[in-house]
Parts: sequence; C-alpha cells; structure tokens
Amino acid sequence: MKRVVSLALLAAALAVVAAAGAAELTRDEYVARVEPICKRNTEANRRIFAGAKEEVKAGKLKLASTHFAKAEKALEKTIRQLKAVPRPAADEAKLGKWLRYLETEASYLGRIGKALAKG
Repeated sequence: MKRVVSLALLAAALAVVAAAGAAELTRDEYVARVEPICKRNTEANRRIFAGAKEEVKAGKLKLASTHFAKAEKALEKTIRQLKAVPRPAADEAKLGKWLRYLETEASYLGRIGKALAKG
C-alpha cells in the first residue's frame, strides 16, 4: 500500500514539474503572444487621439482631456493583458522593468487628461 501511495505522489510531483516547464515560454513565443496585444493598443491610440491635437490648439482643453483619459484606460487594459502572459525567466527582470515603465506612462496619460480638464 505504501508503495502505491509513493508512486502516486511521485507521479503527481512529476506532473507538476512537467506542467511548470511547459508553462515557460521562449523569448520568440513571448514576442509572438504580446505583439498582437501591443499592436491593438497602438491602433486604439490612433483612433483615441484622432483630433486631439486640433482640440488643444483650438483651446478646447476639456474636450481634449477625454482623449487622454481614454488612452489611459486602454493602456491599463493592455498592461493587464501583458501581465497575464508568462514571461521567459531569462527576461523577467527586463520585462518587469518595461511593464513598470508602461504603468508610469498610463499614469502620465491620466495626469495630462486631468490637467487639461482643469484648463
């Protein structure tokens, strides 16, 4: 009986190790998964910021502020999606730093939007 339990535990442990190894992406696999996410955000920003420059030049600051608020929300959504993708262990530090920069950028978009709304 002890032998059966030991074999079952060993099999379970091996399954966990195999699953952990399979979850790690290579750099190329990571890039393939995050590029579409980044591309969607870039395209969304083109739509979101359409007309913003002209509104600022025309003094329509409150109207222009909505572009920045929408861009902040879109970038926050993108960051959540990017964080959900497992990162290659070799690039963990670099990608973590990159994601923190994106979070800072999202914060700046929000601050700019609030400043424009105040005039």
